[in-house]
Amino acid sequence: MKRIILVAVIVAAQLAGVHSSCRSPLTPEEGFSCTNEVANAIRSRPAGDWWTLSTDEPQFIPGIDWVKKYFQCCRHCVWSLEYPTTAPIAAMVSDDLNCVEFRASFLEYDVNEDQRLSEEELDRYLQSGPNAYLVGNDLLDKNSVFVQCDLNSDGSISLEEYFVLRHFWATMHLTRTGPLTPPRDGKPMKDGPFGGFFLDFGQLQVWFDLVQTYLLEQYWDNFWDTSLIRVPTEDELTDTVRRMDLDGSTRVSLEEHYFRVFA
Repeated sequence: MKRIILVAVIVAAQLAGVHSSCRSPLTPEEGFSCTNEVANAIRSRPAGDWWTLSTDEPQFIPGIDWVKKYFQCCRHCVWSLEYPTTAPIAAMVSDDLNCVEFRASFLEYDVNEDQRLSEEELDRYLQSGPNAYLVGNDLLDKNSVFVQCDLNSDGSISLEEYFVLRHFWATMHLTRTGPLTPPRDGKPMKDGPFGGFFLDFGQLQVWFDLVQTYLLEQYWDNFWDTSLIRVPTEDELTDTVRRMDLDGSTRVSLEEHYFRVFA
């Protein structure tokens, strides 16, 4: 019991020291300025308890709402399952959903240390892990990925744009698969819409199943209350995917993900 109290005090102290720009960011840099210490501190508690880390929050608010209200700069560090709508389940599980690792990998790929990734430098990421399988099997077009990730069209990928990429493509990293719906014209996936760089219903179904498994393991390991962790109903799953698919194309693009989560 004493250890739990001590951890809570340490975490609260870490969060209290965060600059106010994290709460109301004005620039892209501030919008993704979540420190490793704060990300790890939030990660150490169940989402239902995040609200207790704010000294000026008198009552429970859902984990995702708490991040949006107090730590907007950490939005790329948490994933909302979007259901139930009153208190969406939040996830920060596995190495694939760890924004601390995102920053470290960016620095690894930034060979010339100019704090931006060229197309050649981003290629190092696209030739690693499950990306390499997708690219090697004509399921993902590297140039299309670069163009879509370059949100401000300046010819390079900033740290902030890389965070958006990793938050969006975390679904692929966790499921180890790209879109499951092949192009109707029979062309390779990389030659189809978005160069294969999108999320579809089948992939998202696998995502929800795996996240539930990881969440339950995390909650069991830490003796947290698992009663709020559950699979979505069929209607919840359909409604969630519909909200993610802003243009109704049945494909969720990085741009749609950016405007829904970060804009």
